[in-house]
Amino acid sequence: MPASHGLQNTAFVCGMENEANCLRAAGIDNPIALSGARSQRAAEISRELIACGAQSLISIGLAGGLDPRLGPGSVILADRVLSRSSQFETDPELRAQLSAALGDETRQGAIVGVDRVVATRGEKQRLYGETKGLACDMESHAVAEAALAAGVPFLVLRVVSDASNRFIPQSALAAITASGRTSPGRVLFSLSLRPWEVFELLALARDARIAFAALRRVALRGAPLFSTTR
Repeated sequence: MPASHGLQNTAFVCGMENEANCLRAAGIDNPIALSGARSQRAAEISRELIACGAQSLISIGLAGGLDPRLGPGSVILADRVLSRSSQFETDPELRAQLSAALGDETRQGAIVGVDRVVATRGEKQRLYGETKGLACDMESHAVAEAALAAGVPFLVLRVVSDASNRFIPQSALAAITASGRTSPGRVLFSLSLRPWEVFELLALARDARIAFAALRRVALRGAPLFSTTR
């Protein structure tokens, strides 16, 4: 399948190295930048990607579930991104192209951009009540703002990892480095201080495996759209 004209020169923004690895394993060789799960860094790398020639941006990776109907592995092709003060519509033409490639794999709705991890069930419930967003992440609103400022289209493709009823323990938060990689040493040290978190951490890891499998699957389906071959 030849590359879509609209999705040529696409660059990707992920939070973590493991998310980027799902894209690379699918044969996607487009530029991929990592934010380290930091919104400010996501904005910086989005601008850098555009300056280097990206003609569209995709925020892609895992997300925290807000809608209680969505479990781990639910795939969201967002039609809009909500931030604290703004709403951004994803590009409808590009969204239609990717939706056609993914078939019935996805749900469409709002992604909520946040500047810190939404870790507790209560926080997720409150955010869902305020926004009715399907899920939240720490990159998409930054990508949207950078794309809007530069006049380039953007998309958001996210997979629910921690569902709305899942608590994220401090040991999991400690694992992600500023470079977007996972540090087992940090996890073990944090667990040594909070051993009671081990069961929640194991459940979270199980859900993440489901989410990464779904991300690899949609990356494989979407990969032909992003071919850099002209």
